[in-house]
Amino acid sequence: MSKRLVIIPRLSGTPQSDWYPWLQNQLQANSPDLFDTVHGVNLPDLHQPTVKGFVANVAEAVGSDPKEISRTVLLGHSIGCLAGLHYLETLASGISVSGVLCVAGWWWVDKPWDVLLRWMEAPLDLAKVRAAMGKCEVVISDNDPFVSGTAANKHAWEEKLNAKVFVIPGAQHFNAPQQPAVLRALLEMFDVTPGGPGHQASGAMTRRKA
Repeated sequence: MSKRLVIIPRLSGTPQSDWYPWLQNQLQANSPDLFDTVHGVNLPDLHQPTVKGFVANVAEAVGSDPKEISRTVLLGHSIGCLAGLHYLETLASGISVSGVLCVAGWWWVDKPWDVLLRWMEAPLDLAKVRAAMGKCEVVISDNDPFVSGTAANKHAWEEKLNAKVFVIPGAQHFNAPQQPAVLRALLEMFDVTPGGPGHQASGAMTRRKA
């Protein structure tokens, strides 16, 4: 059965920014049967997204039908990762998405401003999140300008959510217009053989400790 992809942008991002349109085009060109729809979430406020407001927008994008939720894959970028996790926390028992891919995911940033502190301090029921997330993969960089301590960040994702974490050399905060490593992770999550031009660029994935 084909799946639905819901992309949750970074802070100040839109469904048309960063690598999101590129990813959709690559999926259509290389794996058109994997996702029958790709939908980007609009932030409630581009500069001051509250946890409650952002989660409401994710819920609206995903919908309320349990069958549709079960075939949905959430792809979060930066703060969008936390928005996705907080959304999962709201799902009723027995309802879960097909999978979660977090790109440039973080639990803390080195020098947070007020908006980020609100998210860092927001309580999160990890047991509920784990029960509602299906597969979980995380793609982070070894030189993210906002989050030092790559090994600690990797360990946090593994410990909190039992996530499969890939460390991408030199990817910074994944703001380039093309992100082959993200495409690879998404395809490999569902055992789709990587191939085509989207997989030829630099940025090899590794699970080694940074």
